[in-house]
Amino acid sequence: MVSTQLSAERQRSILACIRKSIRERGYAPSIREIGEAVGLRSSASVYHYLKQLERTGAIRRTFSLARSIELNDVVSATERNVVSVPILGRVAAGQPLLAEGNVDGYRALPASVVGSGEAFLLRVHGDSMVGVGILDGDQVLVRQRDTAEVGAIVVALIEDGATVKTLRRDSQGYFLEAANPAYPPIRADRLRILGQVVGLWRDL
Repeated sequence: MVSTQLSAERQRSILACIRKSIRERGYAPSIREIGEAVGLRSSASVYHYLKQLERTGAIRRTFSLARSIELNDVVSATERNVVSVPILGRVAAGQPLLAEGNVDGYRALPASVVGSGEAFLLRVHGDSMVGVGILDGDQVLVRQRDTAEVGAIVVALIEDGATVKTLRRDSQGYFLEAANPAYPPIRADRLRILGQVVGLWRDL
C-alpha cells in the first residue's frame, strides 16, 4: 500500500512538473529536469514513471523528438492555443532537420501564428537578407515543406548548411537570391527546400 501510494504521489508530482513547464515555457521539461524536480536521481526511474503515466492515458510522447511529452487532460484555453516550436541553430547536411543536435531550444508561439503542419524557427546568421528586414540574430518562422513558389523567401539546404534566401528562376533554372547586393546569387545542382518563411521573431 505504501509503495502504491508513493507511486501515485510521484506521478502527481511529475504531472505537476510537466504542466508547470508547458505553462511557463511552452514546452515539456527534459528527463533530467523532471528527475531534479521530483527527487529522482536515475533517468531510468523517470522513464518508468512516464511509462506508467502513458499507460493511464495522462500523457503521450513522441519518441523521435526531444521534450515531446504532451498532457492528455483538460488544459486551459491559453495552453491549448500555444504551440511549442523548436529553434534551430545551424542545420547540417546529412542530419534529420529536427535532430537533437540542431535544436537550440523551444519558443512558445500562438497556434494562430504558427498555423497547421510542422514548423520551426531558424536563427539567422549574417546580413544577406537585410533588404527585406531580416537581420543577423533574428529567428524566422518557417513552415516545413519541400516546395515553394518562385519569389517566396525560403530556407534551403546547400552544400553543408541551411540558408535563408528568395527563390528565383531564370533560363538556367532555379537559384537563390540574397536581399543584399554584396552577395551573389547561389546556384546549386541539387537545391533542397526545407520550408517557407512565414514570420519573424526578434528579441529586443
